[in-house]
Amino acid sequence: MIKILNSIINFFVWIFTDEKPKRRNNSNIIYSKKAIMSAYEQRFYKILLNLDDYIVLPQINLASVVEKQGNHKYRNELFRNIDFGVFDKDYNLLLLIELNDKTELNDKTHNQYKRKDRDLKVQRICNEIDVKLMKFYSNYPNEKDYVLKRIIKELKQDSTKETHFDNLTT
Repeated sequence: MIKILNSIINFFVWIFTDEKPKRRNNSNIIYSKKAIMSAYEQRFYKILLNLDDYIVLPQINLASVVEKQGNHKYRNELFRNIDFGVFDKDYNLLLLIELNDKTELNDKTHNQYKRKDRDLKVQRICNEIDVKLMKFYSNYPNEKDYVLKRIIKELKQDSTKETHFDNLTT
């Protein structure tokens, strides 16, 4: 019904203005803003901001931090978002963090083949670029001290990267 009304309106615009109406593909698509992070991700991000000597960015697209080598035409596997990236002050990637929400919706999709396949591809890419992918699960408390200690331990394990832990407040 709406398409018919739009067609009628466009027809009258065309007749009375001597202009052809602009065609809109998929004119029934509606866009709306959404939050960059879920409520759980926002709570987790506030904890990560206590990593004083590091830059923590949310919603890191792999294509922003991974370069595909060779003459490969497609880079689809790089167009996946990771919840958080931890960088040094020079924006060198040190660590990626993935949150696995256990909401009713995410719990159903998390166990689907496509999601498992996506997770395996992301892990493989992280292994190839030698960057740790840490996972946290929302069905655990993930209190501030626990999260920060776990991340610091991971960052300390790589002795080739410059690390600063003196200013960390837990």
